[in-house]
Amino acid sequence: MNELTDLGSRIRKLRKSSGFTLVSLAKASGISRSYLNEIELGKPASLETLAAICSALGITLAEFFGPVVESTEPVSNELHQVIREARELTPEQLAALKKLIRSMKR
Repeated sequence: MNELTDLGSRIRKLRKSSGFTLVSLAKASGISRSYLNEIELGKPASLETLAAICSALGITLAEFFGPVVESTEPVSNELHQVIREARELTPEQLAALKKLIRSMKR
């Protein structure tokens, strides 16, 4: 298996574990379904395209290229949206959000 196929496989795993279909991730990434399919099969993609895919998946490029962390539970699209929104919060807002989440769990 070559590096491009490995990248494509990683995208496919992340897509499926995040609950995206090929069509929904392509739409969220701003690329065509057929192009995303080609990338998953090993076609080269630009850094810009990879960044768009990662953004739609709710991860950074650093997280994408970092170590693989296996999860036993898929993460929903809604949770990915919350994560994307939380990345734009100030440290104070993030602390308030954490406090709110903890209070909701009680």
